[in-house]
Amino acid sequence: MRASGRARDHRSRNSWLALPFLFLEGALRDLVSWRLVIGNHVVVDHGDGSFACYAHLRRGSLRVRPGDVVAAGEVLGECGNSGNSSEPHLHLQLMDRPSPALAAGIPFAFTGTVLEPGGGRDDGRGVVPGRGQRFSAVTGDVSPR
Repeated sequence: MRASGRARDHRSRNSWLALPFLFLEGALRDLVSWRLVIGNHVVVDHGDGSFACYAHLRRGSLRVRPGDVVAAGEVLGECGNSGNSSEPHLHLQLMDRPSPALAAGIPFAFTGTVLEPGGGRDDGRGVVPGRGQRFSAVTGDVSPR
């Protein structure tokens, strides 16, 4: 496992005046280093050739360190606004290598979930929520699809 948690969080940038600055700053971050783009992050090795990257975590909130062994459901850190981010959110990606800069994404679905509104559990293959659709974990995991 890899972890980095020292990047500062940004204030929300939700005004029209802040938009050009967000784009300029994002372009500069992209030129300098991918680490500046993803901000505070944790990369978890699943042991099967897949890795999960949790990015844009809040500064100082990481509860794990490089080399720690983590279990499903364990808190890794708190949702933040670090890196190239306009609002606090969690970026999650499943990938084929431990480095987000070199990895290819792996399709995944959430298992053990209930879709809202209207409910409906996953069919055992997992669910991929649609745009704006919320879901709740009942028991679950992120699994390659």
